[in-house]
Amino acid sequence: MFHLDERKKKQPKEILGAAAWRLLHRLAVAVPRPAFHRRLLACVCALYPCPDCSDHFKGLPCVAGARSCPAAMDDPVSFWFDAHNAVSKEVHPRRPPAPRAVLDQYATATATAPEN
Repeated sequence: MFHLDERKKKQPKEILGAAAWRLLHRLAVAVPRPAFHRRLLACVCALYPCPDCSDHFKGLPCVAGARSCPAAMDDPVSFWFDAHNAVSKEVHPRRPPAPRAVLDQYATATATAPEN
């Protein structure tokens, strides 16, 4: 019989978070329109299914700044990258921030969004 190592099992929040970040990074590369990302940020803040995660995310200085200053979303790739590093710093304080080179893996994104 197969037994999972309990220490390696991911919690639902971790699974949801990893999938959400993959989607947000892919969309940032595939749909570089700031207006789309301002609406996407509003949706993430309002509709993210984990209330603890949503409240934590909304409280980050980079997110609060982007919500009050639309120009902060002029570079969606950098915004989502910085937001992800800010979340990671709080959730995993010993882990170093991700280098910008990791964004290369999203360069082949094929997601599309509706026109404004």
